[in-house]
Amino acid sequence: MKRITYLNILFLFLFTSMVYSQNELTKSDLKETVSKIFNLCNDKNYEAMADLLLFKDGNKYRPYNFSNKSEAKKVKRQCKKIKAYLDLSDSYEYDSFIKGKFNNLPSTILNIIFVSGDQKLKISFEFVKLNGRIFLTSFK
Repeated sequence: MKRITYLNILFLFLFTSMVYSQNELTKSDLKETVSKIFNLCNDKNYEAMADLLLFKDGNKYRPYNFSNKSEAKKVKRQCKKIKAYLDLSDSYEYDSFIKGKFNNLPSTILNIIFVSGDQKLKISFEFVKLNGRIFLTSFK
């Protein structure tokens, strides 16, 4: 009887570890996603950008629906803010990666420093991975 209990605990631990690791973000995942986001915002490709932004719909999360006027407006606003950081900067560099929580979901915050002359501005981009896809939840 005790043996079954130990096996159940081991199985639960392995299953939890496997699920968590599928939702864990790597530095290369984030750098690739940030590059894609910056390119989409520079190109004003708002519809493709909508697929990378996380929208909370009741108790569920999903990408923004660009066909919905209200959601499309929010996507454009977010993209224009990101483009402004890029336009005002000579370059940017990755500063730090911090594990966090976004509404009880494991998240990773990527701090990016935008450099313009002698000035540096640190902006935190927060990402989650859901169903194998990486989403930007917020930046500030």
